[in-house]
Amino acid sequence: LEVKQHDAEVKSLDKSTAVVYTRPVYSLHSDQVQQLTATVILLGTVLLLCPLASTFSELVAFSAAHGLVYGATVAIHITVLSEVVGVERLGSALGFFMLIRSSGGLLGPPIAGKL
Repeated sequence: LEVKQHDAEVKSLDKSTAVVYTRPVYSLHSDQVQQLTATVILLGTVLLLCPLASTFSELVAFSAAHGLVYGATVAIHITVLSEVVGVERLGSALGFFMLIRSSGGLLGPPIAGKL
């Protein structure tokens, strides 16, 4: 029980630390759609750098960068959805967004297996 509580505290600390360090950087943009665009571009750039990581320390640096940028992207997308479709239709828009977002995980492995 103590181990699970400690793990939960560490995960919570990791998330709050990421928010503390990424929020000032991403709050430089005033428009939330521009913030989302910037984080998606940064996420793509970080993912393109992954094949260049050949040592363990480079993989650690990649994982940290990916976690920070992906966390910022996930945090921003809900507010952008509410801004674009309105609060009344947020539930269905979020469901549709998650359907599209999860399609890569559903279709990717069978397609990769065929290749």
